[in-house]
Amino acid sequence: MKSIHSHDNHVSVVVVTKNLATQLVECIGSLIAQTVPPDEVVIIDNNSYYQTPAIVSQVAHHINFPIRLVKENRAGYPAIYNRGIREAKFEWIAFLDDDCVAAMHWLEEIKKTIRYHPYASVILGLSDTYYSDNTFSLTTLYFDQRWKTGGIIKTRIHNFGILDN
Repeated sequence: MKSIHSHDNHVSVVVVTKNLATQLVECIGSLIAQTVPPDEVVIIDNNSYYQTPAIVSQVAHHINFPIRLVKENRAGYPAIYNRGIREAKFEWIAFLDDDCVAAMHWLEEIKKTIRYHPYASVILGLSDTYYSDNTFSLTTLYFDQRWKTGGIIKTRIHNFGILDN
């Protein structure tokens, strides 16, 4: 069982996916390009009918960190996030959706934050849209930024709904 408040800064990256094969490739590519390699990547597949197993299998042969695929039959949230928590090897878990692309220093910054704040319960960051020419993405970004910043007062989270990923 994972203990609370470990001083270990190993991080399990959990990627949740469903039927977004092209975006999943870009997401995994962003993890490969990290300045600090992931300690492990767990892909939670929520009943995709696309090529998710083939994508993960192909990528696994070309990377220098552990990656594994877990199928979750229960649909949607929170089932897929909870499965990711159960499957994660390490106490610290960083979630990414399959349509997210992590900045190249993303994991390095998470680990640095863990070193400086080892007793934190949650690390929350803001996101930016990767698909800047897509109106839906830009609208979602605007509402997401307002929602997340509105749920934090100083350094305390007051709206736990913002902890979606």
